[in-house]
Amino acid sequence: MNEMKRKQSRGPVILGRYVNLAVDVAFKRVFGTAANKEILIALLNSVLPQLEISNLTYLDKERVGLWRKAKKSNFDVLCEIGGGRKVIIELQLLKQEDFRDRTLYYASHEILSQHKEGDRSYSLYPIYVVSFLHFDLPHETVAPGQVRWSYSLREDSNNELMTDSLHFTYVELSRFLKKEEELANTEERFYFCLKHIHELTSRSEKFPEKIFLRLFEQAEIAGMSENEYREYQRNMTTKADIRNAMAYAVKEGLAQGRAQGIAEGREEGREEGKAEGKAEGKAEGKAEAIEMIAIN
Repeated sequence: MNEMKRKQSRGPVILGRYVNLAVDVAFKRVFGTAANKEILIALLNSVLPQLEISNLTYLDKERVGLWRKAKKSNFDVLCEIGGGRKVIIELQLLKQEDFRDRTLYYASHEILSQHKEGDRSYSLYPIYVVSFLHFDLPHETVAPGQVRWSYSLREDSNNELMTDSLHFTYVELSRFLKKEEELANTEERFYFCLKHIHELTSRSEKFPEKIFLRLFEQAEIAGMSENEYREYQRNMTTKADIRNAMAYAVKEGLAQGRAQGIAEGREEGREEGKAEGKAEGKAEGKAEAIEMIAIN
């Protein structure tokens, strides 16, 4: 992109060589376009190696609601990987309540889309939902260094698989703490890029695979069109605004909590003081009455 045009474009100038892949437009540019499908194939094979994906087709990402006034679903990336199998890829930066239920809702659209009018069979093609999260989900146990969780429908007591048609994978990038020099395999290198590529100035020897040459090329800000760069600016501004708003809300909440706690503490103290005064008064009254009785 011409530097003069970049300086003239509205919004703050984005510093650094590479995009922040936590931003929707950047993630979709690198992983969500047909020209870059080999990057997505490599990412999915590192997270779901059992699928052995060799090719994929991008599909329309928008799904209408299950009824007229229901919410639409707009996936970050939706693709078919052969044999009728579909993969929904989601990127989530900010913590969202009931996120697992949200992914189940998304999967329900693809389940219903498989049924055609007049079809009497209930056989389903497998659906995989892969979510890359920049926050922690609640878990009963977390193994040291664990980043990825996979779920399917199984029998509670013996783990027998009920159906192979529904799978959920959550990659919690917030738990990925390895440094560049500690990266041991392709999966870890993808996680590092998803979390830190915008902090780098070049591709180091820690990313030897050919696919990362392609990824780093596509992640360069200089390779963006003018429209892509403006959209990226808007996304970055929105991201910063949301983070600032959240930080301010937390600060305000803490301040209000302190004020309320102090007020309640004072009120409690006054009530306790009143109660103690009453108790002392009653005790003194009883003592005086006993003394008078004794004198009489």
